[in-house]
Amino acid sequence: MQVPSDLTLLDLRGPVRELEEWSETETPALVRRYSFDRAGALVGGPTRLIRTAPGVEIETLNEDGSWAPRWFASGGWFNAGAAEAVTSFSPRGLPAETKLLSRGGAVLSRIEYQYDAEDRLSGTVRYGGDIPLCPELARVPSPPTERERQLMGAFGEPNQLQVGETFLRDAMGRVAEEIRTIAGLPVSHIVRQFNGEGDVVRFQNRDEPPYEMEYEYDTRANWTRKVTRCLDWRGEERRRISYYD
Repeated sequence: MQVPSDLTLLDLRGPVRELEEWSETETPALVRRYSFDRAGALVGGPTRLIRTAPGVEIETLNEDGSWAPRWFASGGWFNAGAAEAVTSFSPRGLPAETKLLSRGGAVLSRIEYQYDAEDRLSGTVRYGGDIPLCPELARVPSPPTERERQLMGAFGEPNQLQVGETFLRDAMGRVAEEIRTIAGLPVSHIVRQFNGEGDVVRFQNRDEPPYEMEYEYDTRANWTRKVTRCLDWRGEERRRISYYD
């Protein structure tokens, strides 16, 4: 399995030296700056990227300047106060499971990875750990519906199935559909459409209104302006990119 580079994780192509990005809809606009070495590795920015394939571990700063770990795995954010992530691998060298551990070594969450015949990520299953995320839910008397009982059990009891994700790819290998469940119950089915550059131009979850995107590109096929629309809402993002050559 090919591990994505830092440039790929930030949706960039070519020998990028620096990236500045901001949203025109933020007031005031927050400019995020990243810098890369000639090999394409991130060497400076608001986050540190540390690969824990198939996703990436991202460490962000607390308000007091200390590091606050957050883990990104296969499209979902997990931050349960974990102090360490431990990944085990299959005989084929693919990540098989990641455990998020507390400072005391307790398992807070466990993520299993699934692959297709070409060793591409096809799904993940997340289980709760030894310490329930919301133990108070297990004490709620007589949930009114079976669905609510399942949801409460997933997050109120230890070692329960929590979140499942299935990824369906198009002929180019891009994730065109993403199906998510919570406690085994379907909660979302996202369908994506792409343009010739490989960027998402349409995004829809079930029967919800779709999001549609338009792009402007530089000469390296990196987008520099992205406009997203959904019904009466409009968002605009900008990027300024410099290169080594």
